[in-house]
Amino acid sequence: MKYIADSSFIIGLLVDEPRTRTAKDIYHRLKKNREKVCIPDRTIVEVVYVLEKFYKLKRDKVADYIRAILDTYIFIVERYEMYYEVM
Repeated sequence: MKYIADSSFIIGLLVDEPRTRTAKDIYHRLKKNREKVCIPDRTIVEVVYVLEKFYKLKRDKVADYIRAILDTYIFIVERYEMYYEVM
């Protein structure tokens, strides 16, 4: 595994804004090449915070987004079990 995702990349995949196209292009390229991407646990925390506080998304919608990330084979999330309990 040679990639680590930051919160900007993950948020770009989840919300519609200028960085979305770039994030989705990168995601599709990684998926096509069957690459794996590590998401540090602190990145998930940042994503949750930004989606709730800045984008004003409700907790259940944020939880759906995080579950979608956890259930995707391309992403390897550190301590992912913790997020199923929290969300």
